Amino acid sequence: PTAKKAAPKVTPSAAHTLPDLAPRDALIEVKEDKKALPASDASLSPLAQPRPPDVSAAQSVKDPIANFTLEKAIAMQDMLIEEYKKEEFQDRLHEEWAKANGDYTEELRARQTVCLPIQCPIIAHFGFEPSRKGVAQSVIAFRPFNLHPEIEDRNLTMQYLVNPPEQNTK
Repeated sequence: PTAKKAAPKVTPSAAHTLPDLAPRDALIEVKEDKKALPASDASLSPLAQPRPPDVSAAQSVKDPIANFTLEKAIAMQDMLIEEYKKEEFQDRLHEEWAKANGDYTEELRARQTVCLPIQCPIIAHFGFEPSRKGVAQSVIAFRPFNLHPEIEDRNLTMQYLVNPPEQNTK
């Protein structure tokens, strides 16, 4: 009888990080086949023995950053812009911004207070957690696309729509 091996835990490292993406927060568990090898197969070389699943494949199933594409980025921006353009959103943003009385920290808090309820259901549609953490992860997911002309244009539109002082100067 051969003993069962415990599944190794693999933590992200530079070897597992894609270029232009921040390291992942979560641990990635790679599960090995739990079946014990017959005694006759125990002498096989390491190359002939079953390999654990590819870490990047296992990671991409649960990782919205790894699954994020240019098309998804553009779709997400379009959904956000559509919501930010609504009169109800703009009225609430300007109202909360005015309450900040020029205090920069309070202005940032006001923007987040008004934007987060809009952002959460949209980012959840793309597999991100509907929370501040999910918003932060979606920002990371955009990094490889930020210099794409369509993304840049939409970023400028969104910056305008969530920045009352910029709107007041035009």
